[in-house]
Amino acid sequence: MLGGNALVRKVVEPVRQGDVAGVRYYWRLCHLVVTFVEGECRLMSLERDFVAWTGRQSVSCIHASGPVWLRSQKFIKMLCSTLFLVSLALVSGDVSHLLETTTTPEPPPKPYLFSYTAGRFPGHADRQHTEVSDGSGIVKGSFSYVDPNQKVRTVDYVADKQGFHPVLSDPLPEHPTDSESVANAKNRHFQLYAKIAEDHATHPHPELSVLNAPHETVAVAQARAKHAELFRVIAEQHARIAAERELLLREEEEKQHLQELGQ
Repeated sequence: MLGGNALVRKVVEPVRQGDVAGVRYYWRLCHLVVTFVEGECRLMSLERDFVAWTGRQSVSCIHASGPVWLRSQKFIKMLCSTLFLVSLALVSGDVSHLLETTTTPEPPPKPYLFSYTAGRFPGHADRQHTEVSDGSGIVKGSFSYVDPNQKVRTVDYVADKQGFHPVLSDPLPEHPTDSESVANAKNRHFQLYAKIAEDHATHPHPELSVLNAPHETVAVAQARAKHAELFRVIAEQHARIAAERELLLREEEEKQHLQELGQ
């Protein structure tokens, strides 16, 4: 088993050589020794307390003593100094040459090529597509289709870091000109739009009094008058029926009162 001086030499030597793995190993070893020494000191304290309490001279059953040098104050001081040196070496030591650097190589290019032809039913073909890439990010291809006029349209393209660049086999068709009716409808729409925009600019928040209320037609006015007359007649009838009923109730009360007096 290593003595105190030998352990210190074993710890200091990797620090001098810059051996990070060795320094970490002996750092853990010193930590274990310190833990063991603390346990020994606690057992010695318990032994002294037990002797003072019982008056016995030996408590070997309690204290399993280790090496004598582990319990010496000189070794404990030396171990603390060594741990300080190891900590200083791990924090400030130049161990960059011991660090391993790993780099992940770039994957090799993965070029591809595909082509297909399709149609609306078996044996029929009205479109085809071909595309090829060298794996460096540049894609070239071409596709064709049959338009509604039964004309084959082909588009060749190149896609790279700058974007998608198509080349058409036929120029784009011109925009159709408006017919006379369509042109007149557009003009009316633009005129109405300009008028509404001008009104809104002049009166952005129109008041309710400015708004024109709808006018009643002759038929609506006649219907309103007829309804009012009918309502008046019904109201008079209800008033007459209520007066007659009240008169009947009074007559019934007078008859009942006379009968009570006659008895």
